[in-house]
Amino acid sequence: MLDMPKTIQVRDRATLFSLVIGLNGFTVSSGIIDRKLNSPSIIARPLKMEGSMRIGLIRKKNVVFSRYATSYVKALKKQLSID
Repeated sequence: MLDMPKTIQVRDRATLFSLVIGLNGFTVSSGIIDRKLNSPSIIARPLKMEGSMRIGLIRKKNVVFSRYATSYVKALKKQLSID
């Protein structure tokens, strides 16, 4: 059997974390983890390298956020210490 590098791409958090836990894998992300939503098996560790990550928000013009979206943006700003 050949030992080949494996890359799996997913688009949702639940699948991502299930694969990371089940396959003893890793992912690169913002490091913002909600302990209420995620397994204690998921641990954020900073990378020892230079660089930065830009986190943005895109929405359609003239669209009013729902209360959930507004709450999410508020929590994100608090976590990132931005106004």
